[in-house]
Amino acid sequence: MGYEALISYSLSLILAVVLGNVLSNGLAVYYKYNREYIESGLYGFNGILTAMSVVLYIQNNIVMWFILVIGVLLSTIVTRAFKNLLTDSFSIPCSTGPFVFCSWLIIFAAYQFSSVTVNTGIYPHFITDYTGSAHKIIHFTDYIGLFFKNIGQVYFLSSPISGVIILIGIFFAHRKFACYAMLGSIVTIIIGEILGVDKNILFNGLYGYSPVLTAIALGCVFIKKSLIYTLLGIVITVFLQASLYSITASFAVPTFTSAFLLCLYLLVAAYNIRKN
Repeated sequence: MGYEALISYSLSLILAVVLGNVLSNGLAVYYKYNREYIESGLYGFNGILTAMSVVLYIQNNIVMWFILVIGVLLSTIVTRAFKNLLTDSFSIPCSTGPFVFCSWLIIFAAYQFSSVTVNTGIYPHFITDYTGSAHKIIHFTDYIGLFFKNIGQVYFLSSPISGVIILIGIFFAHRKFACYAMLGSIVTIIIGEILGVDKNILFNGLYGYSPVLTAIALGCVFIKKSLIYTLLGIVITVFLQASLYSITASFAVPTFTSAFLLCLYLLVAAYNIRKN
């Protein structure tokens, strides 16, 4: 990507973040949704992630921005629906569920639109087409970069420097959160090597971002009392990520944070039943 193209892409991403935040929160306020959830950022971060996914995977033109606006507004309504169905009824956090659901719908729909081009970098194939990854020479510095990529990919950022900046931000916000984010990244690397996952995917941080979210969610937010439960969640998330890669690749869509969500929903539901 040339310098001018990089600047244009970065500006588009910044604008998408602003629109995602303003539109999602604006609609939530207009419909008088629960103020506590608005102020906690539940609507905003789902709207932001949905907007970013549109910019990342759909060709940049005027129609793409129209799709982005519709997608963000849809994510706000879906967030409200998830809250009613999951949180209020079963005490399960909706988390990034609305973002994943809406982004999948948007990409599936965009494949049918002749006015835009979808570029996920994924080409449909059967699960039986998988043959394992090619050998890759790994150096110690690669693991350091991977450690930070796992954190950066939470926001679609593949640069280790981005991961460093995000980790520093988490550290200043809450040290415990930063420690669990690092734990999620380290355990992912270990489990990924043990299982022998695709090195190209692993070393781009695409196995690590969901376990990082799982570590923070289980260790710091929703359960908090069991390190063993958190470690189990991280391992399960890595396994689920591999499984979902096989499934979503058949439909030419990214997995997004679906592995994290599935693990979070299952483990929180199991914990709630045990607690009750």
